[in-house]
Amino acid sequence: MKNVVNTFLDLLRSGKEFDCDLIIGDTEMPATFVWDGESPLTTYGAEFYGALMESPYEILPNGNIEIFCDDYKLGEHFALAAAGHIGISEYNKLFGQPDAEPKTAWVVTDDDCRQCCREISEKVFEFIQICSIGDKYAVAQRVVKLDDYSAEQWEEHIELYSHDGFCGFISDYDNTFPMRIIAEYIFETYSLHHLLDETYDSVEAAAKYIAGVVDCEIDY
Repeated sequence: MKNVVNTFLDLLRSGKEFDCDLIIGDTEMPATFVWDGESPLTTYGAEFYGALMESPYEILPNGNIEIFCDDYKLGEHFALAAAGHIGISEYNKLFGQPDAEPKTAWVVTDDDCRQCCREISEKVFEFIQICSIGDKYAVAQRVVKLDDYSAEQWEEHIELYSHDGFCGFISDYDNTFPMRIIAEYIFETYSLHHLLDETYDSVEAAAKYIAGVVDCEIDY
């Protein structure tokens, strides 16, 4: 009897819902994978991501999905595209949704390093920015899930940025408790651990890459 191997495409068309991280080619993807069980994938999309779609997968105990495909760059493109980090017309070609505009917009949070952020949910934020690496520049991109950190770890990061604990943080932000700022502190602390592979000779070149990802205006 012939062995049947389920592929990632089978999983996408199974009607299951996912909100998890993808691991492809032993590499964690730069955007959270959210699939509502009814998200379409066009024939063009299935062919475009052919090597990925034809690969077997494993759902890990923590709910993340590992796809056994060596082409992690194709995986990065898929993860970013599925999260809405491409143009609407290209998204429609791949996924077939006429209303495919991302649910949350990017905003510029630091002009100097072209840091941008988008709020995915109340305690989940995605960041992207330029980092200086010697005489080169690279782009860091990461989704920060605040529930992955304890309250004590939140306070540790708050104090790293010169606030006097939670009370000082609340006071410094006009008696509010902005979750985005805590997520930003965590992202900035570990940004060098989340660099994308490409390096650039100038800030302008790195900024141009970011401009192609976000839906807000940045200088480059």
